[in-house]
Amino acid sequence: MSSVEPIEPTNVTIVVHVDGVALPVARVRAPRCDLTLVADLLRLRLHARRLGWSVELTDVDDRLSDLLEFIGFAPDGGPPVDGRDDAAGTDDEDATPGRA
Repeated sequence: MSSVEPIEPTNVTIVVHVDGVALPVARVRAPRCDLTLVADLLRLRLHARRLGWSVELTDVDDRLSDLLEFIGFAPDGGPPVDGRDDAAGTDDEDATPGRA
C-alpha cells in the first residue's frame, strides 16, 4: 500500500500600503493552494485599489508564488510578474499575431 502525503497549508502575509505606510493586516494560512485562493487575493487587491491603496504579498510560500507567477500576478501589487505593462503597449517583436 502506498501512503498519501498530507497537503501542507499555504501561507502568505498581506500588507496594505495606505498613504505610504505599510500595514501588515493578515497572515493567511489557507488549506489549499488553488485558484480560489488567487481569486480571493485578486478581489482584495481590486478593493484596495478602489480605495487608493495597494496590496503587497510577503512571506509567500513557493507553491503559491509559482501559481501567482503562472497567472501573471505580481505579489508586490505592481505590474504583472512578467514585467509587461498592458497600458504601455507592446513592441512589434513581442506582438502576438491578431492582437491590436
